Formats: sequence, C-alpha cells, structure tokens
Amino acid sequence: MRLESHRDSMGPGSLPINPKKTDTKIDNETDNETDTSMERKMESPFLSISRRDWVMEGDHFFVVRDKYPVSEGHLLIISKELRQDYFSLTEAEKLELTAMIDKAVASLEDLDPEGFNIGMNCGETAGQTVFHFHCHVIPRYKGDMDDPRGGVRHAVAGKGYYNL
Repeated sequence: MRLESHRDSMGPGSLPINPKKTDTKIDNETDNETDTSMERKMESPFLSISRRDWVMEGDHFFVVRDKYPVSEGHLLIISKELRQDYFSLTEAEKLELTAMIDKAVASLEDLDPEGFNIGMNCGETAGQTVFHFHCHVIPRYKGDMDDPRGGVRHAVAGKGYYNL
C-alpha cells in the first residue's frame, strides 16, 4: 500500500491541512508571505518517512519512533491517508486507532514503563504543529518528573494541580 500525497488523497473524510483556507496553491508560486506559510502547513514531514522506519502498521496507520522523544520508547501512530486531526478520521480509522494504540503499548512491554500518556493535539490552539494526524504513545517511568499528578492538564498553565 503506498502513501498518497496531499494532492491525491482528498477523498471522503479528508480535510485540507488548514481548514481556514481550502484553496492553497500546490505549486511553488505564492502571492505573499501568508501563502508561503500555508505551503509549509500543507507539507507533511510524515509523507517522507521511509517504510524502513515503520515499526508496525495496520490498514490505516503506521507507527514510528518519535524523532524528538520525551521518554524512552515514545512512538507516533500516523495515518496513512493525510488527515488533519482525530476529527478528520473516518469511522473505520477511529476503530483501528484503538487497536493500534494497544499494539504500540504492547510493543513497549520490554521497557517496563509504569504508565502511559496517549495524546493528540487537534488544532493550532491545542498545540498541533504538524497538520497530519498522529497520536503520541508516551511511556512514563517512575521519577521521570518530580510530580506527574495532573498529567495532560498541565497543557494549560496553572490547571494541572487540583484538590479532590
């Protein structure tokens, strides 16, 4: 199965990389600096990942080691079709994603993690920088941070800690 570029994968369930502008030019000609910025968002570094670097795959996803890991074993589950984020996945892709997360976690068993963060940033405001669906599978280890309580709640400053 080949990875299709954004130019030929805009079928049902696909969204342009930046939903605010659907007529982004594909060629190298740009009208202004904003178009150049849009071009950069249209490019997905995931489209150039060699199959040799895939550690596993399913029908709709492939898995690679994160190029910038936050812990030993950090994996990315990436859609084979160019989809902007989780909300752009088809129902079949969403169903397979759960199985891929389980397989990714199982593949890290030898590292003896004591927990996991499973995360997706959906939209620029949520911290998404690569506008091609990917899910982080981040193994966590005792002592990898002073106080992990609050987990992903720390994504918004001052909201990580709370009293029960």
